[in-house]
Amino acid sequence: MRNTCIPFLLAAALSLIGIPGSSAQSGARQPGNTRPKAAAKGPHWADPKCVFLRQEYRRIQQEGENFAAKARFSSSVTVQNLAFLGATVEEFADFIAASEEFAARLSVLSLKIRACEWGQPLSSKERLPSISAMRERHAARVKARWLAAGGSEDAWLAGILVRINTIYDGEIQSLFISDSIPSGLDPDIAKDYPDILTLIRESTLPPEQKAYLENHSRFIRYEEAGRLYNIFKGIDTTRTPAYAYEVRQALAERAEQARAADEAEAAKKRAQAEKERTDHMTWIYAVVALAVVALGAVVVFRNSPVYAKYSAIREGKLRKRYWWGAKELILWEPGEAVVLLKDKKLVAVSDPTGGVTSISAWAGEEYKGRISYKTQLMQYASEPIYTSDGVEVRLDLGIWWRIHNPGKYIYRIATDYHVNDRHFGEPRDYSDDPRGEKYYDRKLMETAEKWIRLLASSTLREYICEMPVAKLISPAVQAYIDFYFQPPSGAPASPPGEPAGQGHQMPARLEGARAALNEKTMDYGISIEKLEVNKLDLPEKLQEKLAAVRVSFLEPRQAEAVSEAETIGMRRLNEAQLNALRELADIIGQDNVAKIEFIKAVGLARIPFTPPYAPPLSVLVSGTGTPQGGAGSAPLELPSVLGLPENRPAGGQSSGGDRSGQQATDQGAKPGQAGNA
Repeated sequence: MRNTCIPFLLAAALSLIGIPGSSAQSGARQPGNTRPKAAAKGPHWADPKCVFLRQEYRRIQQEGENFAAKARFSSSVTVQNLAFLGATVEEFADFIAASEEFAARLSVLSLKIRACEWGQPLSSKERLPSISAMRERHAARVKARWLAAGGSEDAWLAGILVRINTIYDGEIQSLFISDSIPSGLDPDIAKDYPDILTLIRESTLPPEQKAYLENHSRFIRYEEAGRLYNIFKGIDTTRTPAYAYEVRQALAERAEQARAADEAEAAKKRAQAEKERTDHMTWIYAVVALAVVALGAVVVFRNSPVYAKYSAIREGKLRKRYWWGAKELILWEPGEAVVLLKDKKLVAVSDPTGGVTSISAWAGEEYKGRISYKTQLMQYASEPIYTSDGVEVRLDLGIWWRIHNPGKYIYRIATDYHVNDRHFGEPRDYSDDPRGEKYYDRKLMETAEKWIRLLASSTLREYICEMPVAKLISPAVQAYIDFYFQPPSGAPASPPGEPAGQGHQMPARLEGARAALNEKTMDYGISIEKLEVNKLDLPEKLQEKLAAVRVSFLEPRQAEAVSEAETIGMRRLNEAQLNALRELADIIGQDNVAKIEFIKAVGLARIPFTPPYAPPLSVLVSGTGTPQGGAGSAPLELPSVLGLPENRPAGGQSSGGDRSGQQATDQGAKPGQAGNA
């Protein structure tokens, strides 16, 4: 019987790759009785590499045809009629798996041919999607073929798919072999023939030939490596290992061409480098000349007064040297003034509104510091001071002072002083570092504050010791103390019990002390602007007595304030009740609200009798005794409005006055009842 498996095998491969192979391949039919559409030829179709791949395709195709010709199964064989052929399912599944392996090899090779023709490297990982898509289509077709042959989705089908996937897995894994190839070997060769160098070493070629091929392996082309691989593996029986000598001749020519190309490229690079060096030197000379000019300009500019002022302002400095240290720029802020000497003589103090000036040692000018015209604050805690009645007090003062006469301040105050046989500060001399900003100012201000403390201590003692402690702080409560120091408008000038003109002695004494202290410091160019007492420390026993007096003075006022607050609270409560009654009247009516309030006020909820007529809500709101009464502003008092007793005795009995009030209420209710009838 003629074997019909060959066309079926070819059709299987063509259904996957979509390109024609040989004449037998073009005569095969795909399912649906349609011919495969040939793929367009790429621009590298005639490259030796692509030609070799097509030769490999035909070789594998021929092997598949030979395999199918020797098999005893045809395309019409199914699992059900295997018994007629004397075959088993295992043999049939092995046949299908082998034929599909040929189809898988042809499919992979067709993808290589297509990549080669379009100039894509075979080792490119961009081919992964096409290989995966080819595997999926092939697996689907194999499954359909097995089911059409009467098989089922069983272990036989799984075994067939495993053998097919092995072909595709090998192709995918080979894409990553090129990552570890020897240096200089073509990545495509390392992908498809990774052991080519091993085969050369293990071949029967002479050692010198092996060494030459291995040393020049970077010049071996893909098709040459493929043919050598087939020869050494015994796949290609039409050639002998002597083909290696042909390859050696080609390698020698390529090596010579590469050497010549390398020399030409090296000569070209040398010429280009020489030209670039000449151009670079020209540019270097020009740049050096420009750099020298620019550097000189920069050096001159950076030592100019313009840049010195810019740098000082940007860096926050108050002194900046320029012209290589020959001159110095002095800056001062508003409220400051600099101290300059000209030939060791004090020159006019600078503008206190701020400014810039330059000095030079060549002109005999020097900088001696800066002073501030701004008001300074100094906190001073006095030593114990005894009042005229022998009470020890301490004052915590705030002293506001400023420099009034800079000339006196500078040349009359020394920067060093002695206290208790100890020396403080350093005299101003030429050993002071002139680069330290405000160096002289700090020492001079420390000395000035020390002088002010000593003068303030003696001045305060002179003025405070003449006053009794009662003049410093009254032994009354806090309200009396406030009255003593600052009486309200319209009050007498002196507290009760004091002669007129004796109030405000503490502020007057402080002002006198300030004037006396200012008179002393003016000799040194310092003006005292203000003295303020921040704290007055009294003996502990005296403070306890003052606290007791304060409490006894405030208790009546506190009781009066609490009573007034309760009265205001009751008034607000009555107003809230009236607002609630008005809201309830909008819902159930004024008459019903009046009845409810009447019953609540009389207490009739506990006594079963018919209540008399209740007056309308207007009477309750107005606060009068009759409906015709005018509106009043007094708070709501229901018992007095209705003429009922405030407190009813137990048992429901009332006094004569209460009975008369009840009768009056009943008589006042009759006209209303008649009107209602």
